[in-house]
Amino acid sequence: MLHRIYINLSFQTFMPSTHIDHVIRRLEYVIQWSKKNNSRIGYFAALYERVTIEIDKNIDLKTFNYNDQMMRFDVIFAEYYLMAFESYMRGEPVSEVWKIAFDKTKDDRLSVIQHLLLGMNAHINLDLAVTVSNVSTPETLEDLKEDFFAINKILFGLVDLVEDQIGRIYKSLKFFDKILGRVDEHIVNKLMEKYRDRAWQLAIELTQLNGYERTEKILAVDKEIATFAENSIAKPIGTRLKIGNYLIRRKEANKIKEIIDILHSGDTYEKWDVII
Repeated sequence: MLHRIYINLSFQTFMPSTHIDHVIRRLEYVIQWSKKNNSRIGYFAALYERVTIEIDKNIDLKTFNYNDQMMRFDVIFAEYYLMAFESYMRGEPVSEVWKIAFDKTKDDRLSVIQHLLLGMNAHINLDLAVTVSNVSTPETLEDLKEDFFAINKILFGLVDLVEDQIGRIYKSLKFFDKILGRVDEHIVNKLMEKYRDRAWQLAIELTQLNGYERTEKILAVDKEIATFAENSIAKPIGTRLKIGNYLIRRKEANKIKEIIDILHSGDTYEKWDVII
């Protein structure tokens, strides 16, 4: 089900992207808008811009099997996120899972990792699968599989980097690690693997469906992963996770712009120690 919400904020609407360079410019706009409006929407946008730039570099280096196809794929994939953002800001219907991800950016009880996972849940579990099905047929899908997993490998690598940056920025997280026993990293990695595998299986299903059946399948998956986002990602399970998450959130309070800059640039310099 699509949900309509209303937000009275000024932002710029763009024409649909046809090239990765345009995608990056639009993501940059979301990032700068988020900093100006002190919005946690910028967390995922900052990470995603880095993913997009990294994919673009790999296309230029011709590391994929089908580089021209991956260029088109990456633009279509990004367009789902950008359309969701712009529709949300205009108060137009968006998927349930994106509505939850955007709504939760106003909730200061969630940590930056949770906000990133909410965005990745929506973009990988739904948007990625739909994108794959849009550029493939049952006959050509297998040709895309290796490049599909290569893109996910890039994403996983940047998620690991972000975790490392957060750990270095919040120096006291070394203490949190002793409390959590690295359970946070284990959960993030397992979730990412689950997202990737689920997206591929859904893509296989969607390439075999048409019209009403395809739409109904997408809506059903949207509802399912939205429920997962609300009940699992946004609510850390277990006492140790809750304690660690609470301590992390205290460190993040009122530092939205600085955190966006960290996720955006990848800096881990001493200038960011103000967050401690």
